[in-house]
Amino acid sequence: MKKSICMLICIALMFTLAAGCSDSPPPVEQSSPSQGGQDSPPQTSPGGETSPSAAVPDVDDFDPNAGVDEGPKVEFVKYDPPINVNMTKVLFAVHPTSYATIGETVDDNRWIDVFRDELGINVVYQFVGSAGDSYDIKMQMMLASNDMADIFPTNLGTMKQLYEAGRIWDMTGHYEDYVAPVAKNVIMADGGGSFASCLLDGRLWGVPQVTSAYDTLRWLYIRRDWMEEFNLSAPDSIDGLFNIMKSFVENDPSGNGTFATYIDRGFWTQLEGFFWMFGAYPNSFVEREGRLKYGALLPEAKEALRAVQRMYLDGWLDPEFFIKDFPKAKEVVTQGKVGVVMGYHWLPFDVTGPMHEQFPDVEWDVYTFPSAQKGVPATVMMQSGLRDVLVVNKNFTHPEAAVAMLNLYCEKIFGKSSETEYDIYGTDIATGTMTADLGPLYMIHPYINLNPYRDCVKVWNGEMRAEDLNIDSLRYYNMTTGPGSDWAWRNMWGQGANTCGSVLDWLVRNPAHMIQNAYISTPTETMIERGSILDEIRMSAYSQIMSGKADVDAAFDKFVDDYMKAGGQLIENEVNVWYSANKD
Repeated sequence: MKKSICMLICIALMFTLAAGCSDSPPPVEQSSPSQGGQDSPPQTSPGGETSPSAAVPDVDDFDPNAGVDEGPKVEFVKYDPPINVNMTKVLFAVHPTSYATIGETVDDNRWIDVFRDELGINVVYQFVGSAGDSYDIKMQMMLASNDMADIFPTNLGTMKQLYEAGRIWDMTGHYEDYVAPVAKNVIMADGGGSFASCLLDGRLWGVPQVTSAYDTLRWLYIRRDWMEEFNLSAPDSIDGLFNIMKSFVENDPSGNGTFATYIDRGFWTQLEGFFWMFGAYPNSFVEREGRLKYGALLPEAKEALRAVQRMYLDGWLDPEFFIKDFPKAKEVVTQGKVGVVMGYHWLPFDVTGPMHEQFPDVEWDVYTFPSAQKGVPATVMMQSGLRDVLVVNKNFTHPEAAVAMLNLYCEKIFGKSSETEYDIYGTDIATGTMTADLGPLYMIHPYINLNPYRDCVKVWNGEMRAEDLNIDSLRYYNMTTGPGSDWAWRNMWGQGANTCGSVLDWLVRNPAHMIQNAYISTPTETMIERGSILDEIRMSAYSQIMSGKADVDAAFDKFVDDYMKAGGQLIENEVNVWYSANKD
């Protein structure tokens, strides 16, 4: 028992909680008669050997209310008398302000009320912890005790350990009997990857809470003023991007030692998209000759490392990035010394946004990553939309309550009820405060940003009136359009051909340029037992290569050998046992 408890604590630390097509690249011109939704004719198709193993979702086929008339197999009946359900909650930094703005509290709010009034469920928090160390420590203490909450969100690694320890319910039958079509449609919207990852031996041991899989994508941001100053064209290939970076570094437009881009000591947030340009997927499994291989070990990753090393040795990167955390590393951006940045769509909030405050005339254009082949965008990696997984204590006598709560949540946020109640449970209409995450559950619409962006495009193009937008799309419109708009929002979801919205819209219309992680299951035994050691081996080898302290070919070959001997080969074997049983 002590060994099981220790393993659970380790896993909790390793997997903390976190949220008609064409083949031509999106247009790069700064003016366009249409503000989004480009569908230019086919020209070329992406190269490379990687093929998708999980279906990339089709936004045009998604209807959360499909099949609602059929209802669940078993109609849920409100508990009478009501039951108490002990749960846990992650408290994010924005929550205290949100609760205060609408006059509610974490223990007394509209979500607590609706679960009680419509389901007969009294939610009682066993603990509430701030996101990060506070919540994680409380979770570890709970898992090590004999007093586990009835229903709580966790990660796949912890779910697997609880399953092996016999401490949680097999949710297969409860889910099949009680799940409502709306909840099922939202859960399966990422192509089924989130659901599949919660299966063990073909049984469902936790109910997935999902987010938008598109939020896992990375984007390329380039300073428009420097592009114009040096008469540079949009990056249509890897060489084209390097030409842009070289021009920025050699001409030093900042006048204070310009770098090509910025990277912090963790480097994956910035560099994962860079690796995609070489057909490398270092944090995912990809199919090669009928077997799954770990992308970090493949030749394409070596070529990406070779390119980073070249940039480092040529002085294109901050020589101290290996010792700088994110806040320190991004200072070169806020100081105006960088012309290319790479990262998630929210980068305008925490990287380019602070820079814009210092240099208000600077604009950043957004692109998808190019490939080695001129005119062909790189094939990007989209992870599953799994946010976390709801597990149910085996000692709790009402496991179906987890499904009932999820059904009600999805109905209020995504279902037909949202037409009249979203301005209560999604966004408070009186204050504009987001309320969807103020209760014990939290799911994000699989197309949370894309659908409002597309609605805004219709308004910008004169196809729709702003006053006819739903409350969520209206929020995007107000934040991106007119005198009260916000710069970061405009850069992400505003008008023009080079925003996150326009590039995402193009990618969604061109799914041949997206793949998903080929391994969509729980962590294998060796991942759990040796994952931290293997991560250290990878980080050390990659850092040595990128910094020029080791020969690329010799060091990469040694890294692959060391990694496989330390457990990588066992993981590959385990993953392919799963793949052989599930690929058909």
